[in-house]
Amino acid sequence: MKTLAKSDVNATRTRGLRILLSSKEMAKSCIMYRLGEENLKNGDLLSSGVNFYYSLFHACISVMSLKSTRINTGDFVVEKTDQLPQKYTPLTHNDAEKIISQYDKKLGHELRELRRLREYLSYGPNVLYEWKTRITEVIAYNCKFPGWKNDIKRAKLELPRLITNCCKLVKSTLNETDFYYFMHFFHRMIDLTCEDLNLDQIFIGKCESMLGSSSKR
Repeated sequence: MKTLAKSDVNATRTRGLRILLSSKEMAKSCIMYRLGEENLKNGDLLSSGVNFYYSLFHACISVMSLKSTRINTGDFVVEKTDQLPQKYTPLTHNDAEKIISQYDKKLGHELRELRRLREYLSYGPNVLYEWKTRITEVIAYNCKFPGWKNDIKRAKLELPRLITNCCKLVKSTLNETDFYYFMHFFHRMIDLTCEDLNLDQIFIGKCESMLGSSSKR
C-alpha cells in the first residue's frame, strides 16, 4: 500500500479541518437565523437583531474558512473536550466584511448594514445631553437608529437568500466527496448544538431545510 508523504498528510488534514470548520459555521448560521425568527415572533427585537447579524456573520465565516488563508485551522484544534479554541472568533468583524466582499460585494454590504444595526441594539440607544446652568437642568435626547424596526423585518426576509448564496460559494469550492462530508458534519453540528440549547426536532428540521434538498441525510 502506498504511503502518503508527510506534506500530503498535512494538506489532507488541513483540508478536513477547513471543511469541518466551514460546516460548523454554517450550522451556527442557520440556528441563529431560526432563533432570530423566534425572537421576532415573540416581540424580542433586540435579540432578533443580534441573532440575525450573527447568522450572516457565521455564514460568511463558513465561506472564508474554505477560501481565505487568513483563517489558520490550527487555531481551532484543542487537546481536551472542555477547552475552547485559542481564537474562538477567527476574524474581526471588519476583517470579515472586507474579505467576504472579495467573493461577493452584496454579502459584504449586507454584513456591514446588519453590524450597524446590531451595534445600535447592543450599545444604544444613543443619548445626547444639553447642558444649561445646573445639573438638574440637563436635558437628555434619545437618538434612535432611523428605521431600525423595519431593518429587522427586512433582515428576516433577506437572510435566507444571503445564507443560500454563502452555501453556493461553499459548494463551488468543494468536490462531491468533500460536500458529502460537509453536510454530514452540518447535520451533526445542528444536532449537538440544538441538544445543548434544548431545541425541539421541529426547530432542527427548519434549520436543516435552509440548505434545501442537498441537506437531506
